[in-house]
Amino acid sequence: MTTREVYQVTPADLTNPEQAANRINAMLSRLGDRIDVLEGSRKPDSITSLSDLPKVGNQLIVPLYSDYTISGFALAKPASGNPTLKAFRGNIDAFAWDGSSGTDEAFFIIHILHDLKKDTEITFHVHWSHIIAAPSGDVKWQIEYTTARGYGVDVFPAPSSLSTVQTAGPQYTHHITDDDDMTITIDKNIEPDSLILGRIFRDAADSADTFANDAYLFTFDCHYQKGQLGTTERNRAWKSADYATGVS
Repeated sequence: MTTREVYQVTPADLTNPEQAANRINAMLSRLGDRIDVLEGSRKPDSITSLSDLPKVGNQLIVPLYSDYTISGFALAKPASGNPTLKAFRGNIDAFAWDGSSGTDEAFFIIHILHDLKKDTEITFHVHWSHIIAAPSGDVKWQIEYTTARGYGVDVFPAPSSLSTVQTAGPQYTHHITDDDDMTITIDKNIEPDSLILGRIFRDAADSADTFANDAYLFTFDCHYQKGQLGTTERNRAWKSADYATGVS
């Protein structure tokens, strides 16, 4: 059974936001992990002000997240300096990214869908594992990316860089890196039909990468917030999703 509650903002809340925050936190605590004001949504641990939760009109809702997912098998790999397909467990293979020497790299393109919530962050994370029985050290995943809106609005700027470092846990552990480590920083709005072009790599010579063994990358994902099912417009601009006409 799904439990839903919507907090209705009152005039008193607008003059006493701390009191409102306390009331909302009490609601979140009471519902615990059962809260999903929107199907499949995630609840925050706590809030400190009304601005910590998005609003529809004067109703506060829990943000709804989804993924852009790229399989490790779908990443475009160069002719050299690329991850190698190796046995992961039993007869199941995956691409192994070398931590002993050189740089393994691959390339990706992400197309932004029409359900993106305006002015919200997009964050990268990596699903990976390893086969070492007694592991020691950290794996550093690095990304270079550039992004541009379509319809002749933007040119692709020089790439920006992001990275995340994660300690290798027990053998065969399903690791997921922290989204907060790799948040896209962009000067302009990202909107539907924008593209993110990028390179993901592991450099064994990097001083922060101390796990001198293969790391098996399974998927490379982006978390993003959904603001609507889609747009009513087929072409730019997406006024139905609050993207203004001609925004530059």
